[in-house]
Amino acid sequence: MAKVTVILTTYNHERFIAQAIDSVLMQETDSPVDLVILEDCSTDRTREIVTAYQRAHPARIRLVLAETNRCDNSEFMNAIAATSSPFVALLDGDDYWTSKVKLQRQVEYLEQHPDCALCFHNVDLLYDDGTRQRQPARPADQKEISALDDLLESCFVTTCSTMLRRPWLGDLPAWYVDDQCADWSLFVLAAQHGHLGYLNEVMSVYRQHQGGFWTGKGHIAQLERVIQFYRLLTDRLPARYATRIRTLLARQCHELALEHQQAGQHDAAMRWLRECLAAEPDVRRITWSLRVAGQGAAGLEFPSDLPDAVRVVIGRAAAASYDIQLNHPHLKVRAGGKYALAFRARADRERALSVGFAEAHEPWEGLGLYTSVALSPEWRYFEEPFIARADDDNGRIHFDAGDSPVSFEVASVILRSLPEGVIMEPSLLSLRTS
Repeated sequence: MAKVTVILTTYNHERFIAQAIDSVLMQETDSPVDLVILEDCSTDRTREIVTAYQRAHPARIRLVLAETNRCDNSEFMNAIAATSSPFVALLDGDDYWTSKVKLQRQVEYLEQHPDCALCFHNVDLLYDDGTRQRQPARPADQKEISALDDLLESCFVTTCSTMLRRPWLGDLPAWYVDDQCADWSLFVLAAQHGHLGYLNEVMSVYRQHQGGFWTGKGHIAQLERVIQFYRLLTDRLPARYATRIRTLLARQCHELALEHQQAGQHDAAMRWLRECLAAEPDVRRITWSLRVAGQGAAGLEFPSDLPDAVRVVIGRAAAASYDIQLNHPHLKVRAGGKYALAFRARADRERALSVGFAEAHEPWEGLGLYTSVALSPEWRYFEEPFIARADDDNGRIHFDAGDSPVSFEVASVILRSLPEGVIMEPSLLSLRTS
């Protein structure tokens, strides 16, 4: 019996599929590897290519050839159900593996970490249009062990890097067949049974191109699918996750409202704003987020007696606190424009707090503001002027915890343009339901 079954899914990948298959066949493992290729009735030469590979390697490759383009997850569900291997690795036909020992490393990791339901590793992002340099997908501070709570925030697991414990998945639920965020949902299903382990090694390439199932979609279509994903999870995860899912759903609705507003589609913007507030009426939970690299390093609180305040409670030693950052995205600035960030802040005891304004997307560059302010237990008012270095429709205010273990609070945060004095409130960016 093979210890690992590789499920390779492909559709219209004639430019890439040979490289994907070769990267599986080159694997050096202690035990056999089965390769199952799911070909979804491509309209190009993909089927011809995979058929030729199967004829050349009949003992190693099994083909599942769809009679019509299903564009669903039925064949994948059948492949999962049919495998008797203890481990399953995933690969899409437009990606490929770069390490000959990728599968062996992941099998060893899962055998050494019996509490992990899956493991994944870093991958290189390869931009097919040449607009960006090849670069690692995961940051240097990616946690080694993550949990379902982390995965709900975002899908940081790349499909071509994944190996799962097959027995822990059980039978995939019937609703999975039409799921448009199938990989993310699969990881969530696995994470209900164990942790997610991370290998900090680049062993795959994740190709970014317009024909990709996800990267080929526009941002609005991506947001709509993520909203559908959260709605799907609402009744399918234990009740203790309900509040968290509502907040995450509201954030996506809020971002979609902003996308429609920027496109001049005001009726659609209002509709999604109403959806946002219906899911989470407290706008602080929607617009503020906490980036934490270490488990339990910090938490976010929203004081009931101060409706415009956000409190960051640091719960670990100072050594871990440099990875704690309070963020507020979705703020528009223009290159050369003069702005001022105003806020009130206090801390449990004296400490310094770094304050910045940066892009809320890759390459995460600063937009003209990065300074440090001194906090005390008394509320203090700060106003920090800056000149924006570039255009950005999704700028991010961020408060960095630095190397201090002292909890802090910020309130009344406003971004102003100068000298006109136009107020841009972080709450909902001047979107209104009336």
